[in-house]
Amino acid sequence: MGATIESRIYRFQRKMDRLLAASETPVTGFNEGEQALGFYQNQGEDGLAFTSEGVHFNKGPLIRYRDLADIRVSGEKNTAAHLELILSNGSVEVIEINGGSGRLRDVWEILRLLRRIIETVKSSSAPGSVERYAR
Repeated sequence: MGATIESRIYRFQRKMDRLLAASETPVTGFNEGEQALGFYQNQGEDGLAFTSEGVHFNKGPLIRYRDLADIRVSGEKNTAAHLELILSNGSVEVIEINGGSGRLRDVWEILRLLRRIIETVKSSSAPGSVERYAR
């Protein structure tokens, strides 16, 4: 079996100080069956919770991995601090990722991580079900 969502997040945790382990996730109240896998802490109190089903920005509603059609960085390379999550229904969610500096902005690593997670979900033999890839 290939990489799991959890293993992808773990690999990125080793590179990013602000990407915390599931046990350090300050967000609670996930949907039934949804498992916390990691948390990106922005400068300030907000952040991005990674779960077995998708992401929650700033304790907001779940954005499912399987609903992501594309992800783009908005802004200039050295100052970028926002990701545009393009959903399969055509809507766009903008999330802030404000850590890092210069060419080492965290937004670029979170972009890479989300793209890897989406690859994992889309390569699943049971489309729409990511539970087996979260363990």
